[in-house]
Amino acid sequence: MASPISFQGLSTNLPTDQLVEAILQAEGQGMVRMQDRQNLNAKRASLIRTFRTNLMALQTTFGTLANSSFSSRSVTSSDANNTYLAATANGAANGTYEVVVRQAAQGARLTAPAATTSLTASLGGTDSVGDGTGTYDYTLTNTDGEAVTVSLSAANNTLGGLRDAINAQAGTTGVQATVVQTAATGDSYKLVLSTTGTGQGTAGDSVYLKGNAGNLLGLADTGSGTQSQVAAKNALFSVNGIELERSSNVVTDAVDGLTLTLKAGDETKTTTLTVGTNREGLKSAMGDLVAKYNALYKAYKDNSGSGGALAGDSTLRTILSQVRSFMTGQPQGIAADATYRSGAELGLKTERDGTLGFDSTAFLAAVDKDPGAVEAVFNKAYSAFQTYAAQVTSPGSGNLASILQSIETQNARLSTQIASTQTRLDRRREALQMQFSRLESLVGQMQAAGQSLGSL
Repeated sequence: MASPISFQGLSTNLPTDQLVEAILQAEGQGMVRMQDRQNLNAKRASLIRTFRTNLMALQTTFGTLANSSFSSRSVTSSDANNTYLAATANGAANGTYEVVVRQAAQGARLTAPAATTSLTASLGGTDSVGDGTGTYDYTLTNTDGEAVTVSLSAANNTLGGLRDAINAQAGTTGVQATVVQTAATGDSYKLVLSTTGTGQGTAGDSVYLKGNAGNLLGLADTGSGTQSQVAAKNALFSVNGIELERSSNVVTDAVDGLTLTLKAGDETKTTTLTVGTNREGLKSAMGDLVAKYNALYKAYKDNSGSGGALAGDSTLRTILSQVRSFMTGQPQGIAADATYRSGAELGLKTERDGTLGFDSTAFLAAVDKDPGAVEAVFNKAYSAFQTYAAQVTSPGSGNLASILQSIETQNARLSTQIASTQTRLDRRREALQMQFSRLESLVGQMQAAGQSLGSL
């Protein structure tokens, strides 16, 4: 540790503090160089870690492109807000489809005529025995004409109990129950039944709920019971002039590979659907891949010049060259007679500054001509890249991990040398200060002796 003592030559008039610092500065140049090297190593390690992270991001983007279906389709619709229908394509043939939705499918809905004061108030009525000790039976009939009996005990003969009992069988009947409170007080709790799906059943378009005699919900206790006020409807629509009917609003079998989701009916509105190759999606994925490579390359180049933290780093330069060759070159396994055999034939090229260029026009032309050949090039290129990237980026044994370990070892050694040098310089400071102190003392004695002789 440096001595806190500060003094100037009182006898010699020498700037002893400055002389000591000048000597120590000259003798400490080696330590300064070690500290500079240590700082440069730390910056290099940080850049390599960032390089590894960005290389892994590039791998992910490359994988997204390679795993894309180059034969996938996209749909554009004249119904921009999907007011009448929405559509998605999965293998549908390219073409134009004119769709008119005349009526969207809907389910049946029944609201009990009367309301109760609460969920727990008794629904009254006549039990199966007639003396209050039997069950209170209700009959639910769905749109397929299937009837089930819902039996409640006297204690459970409430609006909440009936709702829960109906819902317990919803998986079988296709009918579910809810309770709506129509006002804050009074008879305000109403039972509402609705079908879980849309469209008509095999028996028609209605559901029925039959109550026991005298029930407080106002349900009919004869025939099939009370009929639903809202009838179930099938979807009615046309595709290219062909009239179609479906029980669901999600239609997958009207056009092969095209899924239609019907929203609302209006027979005066025609929606034009245009199915084509997902050109914009593929173009965007390619652009993203090129952008990530160029960012990786630029970060290396900006720090690899004279004095840069990555100057002379042949490992990163080799990695970049190899990655670029995966993207632009011909991967193994491509047939000699394939329409396209390399990324360079698909619009990728190396620019004069080392970055990658992307000719989107050439790329899209290739996708339109032979999407399967384009997909094969990127699949095989990515497979090779993935294997190589794993070797390079592996945290424990990859090329970059080895470099980082070497830097860490070197910096640890430098830290030991710096500490040793600092200890030596601290001792040197103490020795110099002692030498100058003795010099001052000796000169002071000589000056005192001279003054004594001069006074004789």
